[in-house]
Amino acid sequence: MPWTFSQRLAGAALGGVCCFAITAVLMHAIQPDVNPIDDAVSYYMNGRFGWLLGVGLVALGGGSLALLWAIRVCGSARSRAGSWCLAIWGTGAAIGGIFPPDPRGHWHEPPSVSGMIHSGVAIPAFLAFPVAALLLAAEVSGSPRRKRWLRGFAVASLASLLIFMACLAPVFSNHAPHYLGLAERVLLAAYSAWLITASASFGPFSLK
Repeated sequence: MPWTFSQRLAGAALGGVCCFAITAVLMHAIQPDVNPIDDAVSYYMNGRFGWLLGVGLVALGGGSLALLWAIRVCGSARSRAGSWCLAIWGTGAAIGGIFPPDPRGHWHEPPSVSGMIHSGVAIPAFLAFPVAALLLAAEVSGSPRRKRWLRGFAVASLASLLIFMACLAPVFSNHAPHYLGLAERVLLAAYSAWLITASASFGPFSLK
């Protein structure tokens, strides 16, 4: 049975998120000098093979936008705010994959153009995602059990964002952050889990 347009979009979304997850895990082995406890994931982009993570982030952003499109095609995106927030997240992730951050240890220095763009889209994207997840969780089709998982991952994404922002806070006074890498990895895991669960709610991917 041929896939519908929304199912193809969901497949693209699932592929995009999985591409990011694979590249992120791979970078931990390729560049072990980046500390997963203190260093942000995006610092992998500063290394020799940083373009791999860039590709993963663009895929993550594109997959998120494909998921939004799939939800809208099905006519279930009734929350305008949720749709806009998911669009901000997807666009920010893709742009962040194109413009690398400044290297580690430069918190006290003026940012480069690329670093300014990266941080300028990252913060709004991180802030927008939990709002999108909470508002759209009830609008994704699926079984009651799947909806519970979506709500749970939405709450986890919000909790992980609050922890991440607390770890990031020293940056705003030109000091190094604390446990930023660990907090961001938990955050990205929660965000990815919601995206995968939502994408898997369509057609051939749907599980009871």
